[in-house]
Amino acid sequence: MVAAGAAVSVTGTLTKEGVECPAMRGDDGRLYTLIPPALGKLGPGDRVHVEGSVAEMTMCQQGTTVVVTKIEPAR
Repeated sequence: MVAAGAAVSVTGTLTKEGVECPAMRGDDGRLYTLIPPALGKLGPGDRVHVEGSVAEMTMCQQGTTVVVTKIEPAR
């Protein structure tokens, strides 16, 4: 588990695993949920790189929740 407030930089694939929040499965195998939930034209199956910090408490209730400061397509 990653400590709340810790910086996060992770690459992975957006999935439909999120119940309350958008989710991605990192290349490290972990589930991450993302807030704020605005993904623009990105959706499940898209590879993305996300930067942000670990949220302390959220309504996502799954995986490690990242407060996203940057999200972009990844290769």
